[in-house]
Amino acid sequence: VATMIPALFLPLICLSATFKALCGISAGACNAAITQHMAMRGNIADVGAKNGAQHTLLSLLAVPTGIVFAQAANVSPTRLAAAFLFLTATHVIA
Repeated sequence: VATMIPALFLPLICLSATFKALCGISAGACNAAITQHMAMRGNIADVGAKNGAQHTLLSLLAVPTGIVFAQAANVSPTRLAAAFLFLTATHVIA
């Protein structure tokens, strides 16, 4: 969306980074409660370590996938808007 309005590119990117940081803070706050819930036998450290390993692997797979997806979606403004709507809907539903 930011590339469609060049005059507002920097403010939109800054706003996007702010919202992403807020989501990260919220996710981190919820992660402790979820980890504590999943640790049935007092093994919070083990559950947290496994979660960290899975997060690292997923991040390593997501970076190249995201690059390919971004190149495919950034062909036209229509395709970019469609990709944005699809990803937003998928995120909300998931």
